[in-house]
Amino acid sequence: MDKPDGDNQLRNASIGYGLALRIVADFTVTIALPALIVVILREYFGYFGEGPWLFIALLAVAFLISATLIVRKTKKYEQLYKDQSR
Repeated sequence: MDKPDGDNQLRNASIGYGLALRIVADFTVTIALPALIVVILREYFGYFGEGPWLFIALLAVAFLISATLIVRKTKKYEQLYKDQSR
């Protein structure tokens, strides 16, 4: 026996909210972790008298890493959403 439409809508909504929270958590870590590593490296290299250019260069690398990872994860989550909504 098929479930009523209300049950299917509730199931789809709960899948959507769970996936949304998973995406938010994953993207937060993807953005914050490289920046945190840059701050730690800045403190380490600061003892050697490096100027702000190393910090700026490391931030640029962290930005590129984060952007690349977010694009990959977005494609993965897009496919996962399409599979779950069927």
